[in-house]
Amino acid sequence: MEKINILIVEDNLIIALDLKATLEKLDYNVVSIVSNGEKALLLAEELKPELILMDIGLKGNLNGMEAGELIRYKFNIPVIYLTGNGNLLKKANISAPFINKPFENEELKRTIISVISLQKDIS
Repeated sequence: MEKINILIVEDNLIIALDLKATLEKLDYNVVSIVSNGEKALLLAEELKPELILMDIGLKGNLNGMEAGELIRYKFNIPVIYLTGNGNLLKKANISAPFINKPFENEELKRTIISVISLQKDIS
């Protein structure tokens, strides 16, 4: 089976590198790590990953939620938000999938499988 290509958007390098190592242990391919929404938009278009893991608290002109919505709309790439406060997404009425940090590897894997399966069903 072909590995799923994932783009990580996380402004904390330690968290990003830990997430990359975790994803590779789970047999996913990390195509790149970027630290802001603007770079995420560029690489989403250029690399066309199957999935993006997006921190919601990014610095720059686009926060993670804004960048994620643009990516989903423009490129039809699913986004899983990474957050320290899932209640924030619920209150903002964001229906996209999210994972609360810190998370367990199994939770990450289940969420990725679920989102990728749903995307394949839609396509």
